[in-house]
Amino acid sequence: MENEAIEWFGRLDGPLNLRLLLQPTIAAIFGYRDGVRDAVNNAPPYFWNVTHALPEERQQLIRHGWASIGKVFVIAVVLDCLFQFIVTGYVAVVGAIVAASILAVLPYLFFRGAVNRWKRARSQS
Repeated sequence: MENEAIEWFGRLDGPLNLRLLLQPTIAAIFGYRDGVRDAVNNAPPYFWNVTHALPEERQQLIRHGWASIGKVFVIAVVLDCLFQFIVTGYVAVVGAIVAASILAVLPYLFFRGAVNRWKRARSQS
């Protein structure tokens, strides 16, 4: 566990550290775009909607979300795998998926929901 924590903090510098800024920024841009679209369509915040939808609707909502963020997620996984290979000489795919989820999916979900609520609140006042 301690080695994993050291490895995570070791990612803050070194090769490809720019991805730590670019991946969340790109995900935030996609989240902003989709949040504005949700607000215009008067849709509830995305993550709330996914967690409270009927199973049939949930699948469609998840597909739509992955259509927007899927490419960013895949690029995040590939960049993290490349980083791991350059630094350690091996690739831990699970670690790359976790890193991509943190760097791409979480900012996307946050910005999509926050922008939706902000735009809807501004349009109502």
